[in-house]
Order: sequence, then C-alpha cells, then structure tokens
Amino acid sequence: LACTLSLRGDASAALTMLERSVKLGWNDWNHMQRDSDLAAVRELAGFEALIAGHEDTDDLEALYEQAAKYRNYDEAAEILDQLLKSTNDNHDKGKIYGELAMLYYKKGDYQSSAEAFKNQITLDHGNIENALYNLACVYAMGGQKDKAFKSLDQAISVGYDSASHMRSDSDLKSLRDDPRFDKLTKKTFGAKMLSKYGGSSWQDVLERGEKQRKNAPTSRKALEQIGWANLYLGKPGPSNEAFSALIDNKRAPVQKYNTACAFAITGHVDQAIAWLEKAQADGWDDYRHMKRDSDMDALRDDSRYQTIVESMRSESRANGERHNRDRGKRHDRQQHD
Repeated sequence: LACTLSLRGDASAALTMLERSVKLGWNDWNHMQRDSDLAAVRELAGFEALIAGHEDTDDLEALYEQAAKYRNYDEAAEILDQLLKSTNDNHDKGKIYGELAMLYYKKGDYQSSAEAFKNQITLDHGNIENALYNLACVYAMGGQKDKAFKSLDQAISVGYDSASHMRSDSDLKSLRDDPRFDKLTKKTFGAKMLSKYGGSSWQDVLERGEKQRKNAPTSRKALEQIGWANLYLGKPGPSNEAFSALIDNKRAPVQKYNTACAFAITGHVDQAIAWLEKAQADGWDDYRHMKRDSDMDALRDDSRYQTIVESMRSESRANGERHNRDRGKRHDRQQHD
C-alpha cells in the first residue's frame, strides 16, 4: 500500500503507511532503499530518519549478539536496555525482556531473571506458555518452590505440554521430590492427550468413544478414547478392558508395553506393573529402553519393576553367552572341515 500511495504521488501518506508496516515487522531496509516505487518517499526527511533509526538498532543487535557470544553478560544487558528504549512496540519489548531474562539466568541472577520473564509475559502473549515455563525454572533454581509450582501450573493451563522435558530438565530438579510435581506432569500429559482427541473434557471424550463403539465395536479409535478417558477419570477397570481389546497378536509385546506406559503415566502403578509383566511374558525384553523411557518414572522405585528389569538383563546376558558359544562351535566346525 505504501508503494501504491508513493506511485500516486502521495509521498506523505506513503511514508505513514511505511512506518506502520515497520511497526508490524517489515524490516527489509535494503529493499526499501532500492525500490523504485518508493522514489518519492525517499525524498522526505522522515524516510531518512526511519532508516537511520533502524540502522542504529541493527548495529545494537549485532553488538548484543557479539557480547552474548563471548559471555560478556553485563555488556550484553546494557545493550538490551538501549534496545528497550529504542522501541515502543510491546511485542518487540517482550522479546527483548525474554533475552534479558536468559542473560540474567546464565549469570545466576535468578531474581532479576524472574522479573524480566514477568515483563515478557505482560508484554508478549505470543509465546506465553514457554515464558511461564522459563519463569518456573528460574524460581526453582532460586529456591522459590511455591512460586515455581504456580508458574508451572499456569504454563500447563495455557498450553505447555512437554511432560518428558519437565522430567528431564535439570532446572526443575529441586521440584521432583515434591508430590505436586507428579501431579503436574500427569496434568501436562493429560492436556496433550485431551487435545489429541479433541474433547472439551475427558467425560466428553468417553461419551464420544462409547457412542462410536456402539456403531463399530472394534473401532481402535473408539477403544483408545475409552481407555484414556477412563484412566483420567480414575476408572482403571474399564480402561483395562478397553486397552485389552486393542491388543493384536502380531504386535502384542509392544502394545502391552505401551499400555503399561499409559497406566504408569497416569499413576496407576499396580496396573502398569501387571501390563509390564504381560509384555515380558510375550517377549518384550528391551530393558535398556525402559531405563531411558520417562514414561516409566513412576515405577522406578517399585521393587516389582526392579525385578522385571533385572530378569530382562539376566536373560539378555544369558542369550548373549549362548550366542557366543554357538558362534564358537560353528567356527570350530568350519576349521575342522
């Protein structure tokens, strides 16, 4: 539109439109300086001021990147303060506060980092779930557990959904022994699954699944919905029945292991152990994967889980020894022949 106005001879209106486009994110300064459509606008003092102001910003951003790269955090923070003063756009300010928060985090100044993240959350709503999660992290690192749990809960409520990252993130280590942490990881995974099935509530998902099953008794989608909904509604019995109906003989070990994961994630430890035993009986023996799998976290301190892992390890070791003996015998026969 700025180009059209300029070609029509209304350079002043074109400049106003150009300034608005810059505020909305347009920043191809080289193109603006070359574009023949804007020839009339380039004659205006306002255009030179527009370009000059953003050239200064570009220089500051380059200096900031250099300072941050070499961990000159104090210098980098001063440059970010200058960038904050150079813009009136809330979205840009929010992004700058996010950068500033990370600088303070790297310096170990968790109080200042938290204040910067709060400013980011206030100004920039485009990435609020990650900003709230980061705020929870700096509260946790600073020993403020209650504030950390509150921010983490808020992050999940607005869309944060990576329970696996929460379990592995060293920033949240101080929270993991608190019962509230397990509740939040379950809430996180539950929100992700609820979104997957497109329901407003688990009761809604359950009713839809049961309706679908009436029309198609073997529908895998219906059985999955019924299984997960009952898990989150605290009804492991009906959930167990639905998941059992999903098992087919060709993929039984993997499917039974995945069902054990579902029960473990939602805190139904006894049912999870039972499904793990079924998976092992059908041939599941990947104890190395189990040791890495965050879905198994709720079972790790259970002696039954430890017994299963140890029996898989022992069986794997025995199979390896038998394989080596058989290979040795074949080698001896080949030499004899």
